[in-house]
Amino acid sequence: MSIRCENLSYVVSDKNAQRMLLVQIDSEFQGGKIHVILGQNGAGKSTLLKVLSREIEGFQGNVLWNGKPLEQKSLQSLAIERAVVEQKSSLAFDFTVCQFVSLGLEVQFSSELLDTYHRPVDFEQRLRQILRTCDLLSFAERSVLSLSGGEFQRVQIARAIAQIWPLEFDEQSTPDFSGRWLFLDEWNSGLDIAHQQCFASLLRTWAEAGLGVIMVVHELPLAMQLADEVMLLKNGQVFAQGRPDDVFTDSVLGEGLQMQLQQLTTETGQKVFLPKYI
Repeated sequence: MSIRCENLSYVVSDKNAQRMLLVQIDSEFQGGKIHVILGQNGAGKSTLLKVLSREIEGFQGNVLWNGKPLEQKSLQSLAIERAVVEQKSSLAFDFTVCQFVSLGLEVQFSSELLDTYHRPVDFEQRLRQILRTCDLLSFAERSVLSLSGGEFQRVQIARAIAQIWPLEFDEQSTPDFSGRWLFLDEWNSGLDIAHQQCFASLLRTWAEAGLGVIMVVHELPLAMQLADEVMLLKNGQVFAQGRPDDVFTDSVLGEGLQMQLQQLTTETGQKVFLPKYI
């Protein structure tokens, strides 16, 4: 399972001028791996996620979803193959946490996918599993409008994972996320450290179970611990990409992110780059 970009560009018109937000990107994202996208503000990270998830169209070049042109896939089939957590979101109507997360699960229950399972699937049981996994059971009947920013971010992640949750999974079996994708744009924004650690661990577990994860983050220590593959964008172009050891170097990060860094070494010998503020 893969998503491949071939000579991908995206242009927008701005006051009678054109701006290229993405410039001739060639890259491949593999299922079962965590792909991290880095870059300064305006580098094209969110735009790339929106193109890959088909939130925006009109790009130049090709995006191949498991070898098939993205524009040829129906939105219905995409809805059960990929879920998105956007950088910014707002609600015009009130929901309980349970109702909001169930919106993601209903995507699967309203699709033809349900007919392919070998045994009956209980909606409420799956919903409780997801709420429990995302540490939201105690919040289930609260209004989403009463939540803090970090609490609502957890609900957003739960809604997205519900959209692609393996319906036959139970707590005594191993989930199979093969063929599913999760797009995350600054997913850890507002989360406390404990829940960042919790979701990071879940993302690693889900990736090992076949889930393809493509995430935009700014925190280098988080990226260094999670990434299987890294893409560094600069001015809409791929500045560097590859394995973490190839991208996470002083020279590449310093020039690509235009920042001063300090390198630390942990007790296990792992190197960590941190921003140098003073």
